[in-house]
Amino acid sequence: MNFSLKEMLPSYSNYNIKKRPNTPRNSTFRQSNMVPHQPYPKGWFYLCMSKDVKKGKTLGLQRFGKDLVVFRTESGKLNVIDGHCPHLGAYLADGKIIGEEIECPFHAWRFDGNSGKCVGRKGSCAKPLKVDLVKWHIDEQAGFVHIWNDPDGQTPAWECHDIPELLLPNWSKPNTREHVVYNHVQDIAENAADVSHLFTLHNLWTEMPDNDHREMAINDLTMVLSAQEENGILPGVRGWSKIEITFCGMQNVQARIEVSSEKGAEPYYRNLAMALITPIDENSCNFASHIMIQTKPWMRFGLDRLLVRIIARMMQGEITTDTMIWDQKIYLDRPLLNSEDGPIRQFRKWSGGFYGEEHTAVANKKAANKSAELEPVAS
Repeated sequence: MNFSLKEMLPSYSNYNIKKRPNTPRNSTFRQSNMVPHQPYPKGWFYLCMSKDVKKGKTLGLQRFGKDLVVFRTESGKLNVIDGHCPHLGAYLADGKIIGEEIECPFHAWRFDGNSGKCVGRKGSCAKPLKVDLVKWHIDEQAGFVHIWNDPDGQTPAWECHDIPELLLPNWSKPNTREHVVYNHVQDIAENAADVSHLFTLHNLWTEMPDNDHREMAINDLTMVLSAQEENGILPGVRGWSKIEITFCGMQNVQARIEVSSEKGAEPYYRNLAMALITPIDENSCNFASHIMIQTKPWMRFGLDRLLVRIIARMMQGEITTDTMIWDQKIYLDRPLLNSEDGPIRQFRKWSGGFYGEEHTAVANKKAANKSAELEPVAS
């Protein structure tokens, strides 16, 4: 039986948004029209999948405006280092792994994967270079590799967030896709706090959820939003739908969707959509989407994999629509918000806690200037 997934999947966008060339904004444009914060907030950021780095292999990536090299030693230990040899700047991703060491492709200096220290080079009497490779803190679990970034250069202030569904047997393996978005990580993540766009751009519900059907919980590291309403989410499916969005830092957005016959009933469909956003440089981010569904006993003979492919294809279409907006939009410091837009102001205030000391000083200065503007002038 031959069929096309494309033919099976309808388009959900209300607008004929035309795709424009993905071209990076220059720094002047970014500073004036994108998020007025440091380009790289602190936290655990998605780097790659474990399967992307085999034993004895290297992987070169650009993240946080730097060239990085990911490599796995012969014993299986994963390491992430700055990408260029401190001797004469050769790109270490072109080097090779020898046991637990990485060898520079230019002058064959070797560096210990665990400590980053130079251990010399084969057949040379020269003393090892008195320099260590810059190593990054990483977390590898459930097939995902995350890297810690802090604009103040501090060690990890908290542990990487767990994703429970990755360890549960009745959930499918994630369907993963990655692409580049030309915008700031905060502005991209803010999209999930913009509840009204889920209705206007994505047709998620037949009616906008009112405030009685919305909830929000915030602490230092996470922010959880939920909205529910009759109908929506799946094409042609009638019932009660709920979406819960968890921000684990602004760079890790997890959307959990449930559909049931009525409010309070056991859901007959659950899925998890993760958006893991990592800055490439000041003007762009790597956007990795990971889609999973809760499997059911009747999902046999590969039906679960087929459903994940279908749902991932549907959601990827919606992400593409969002990307066309993200690539062209600008950041407004004082947007004209209304009651249906969702907790965008709260999200921005919460996001401010993930920047370094430089941002805090700027934010305090802006707040002081704003207060001065509001003070009455003495006559």
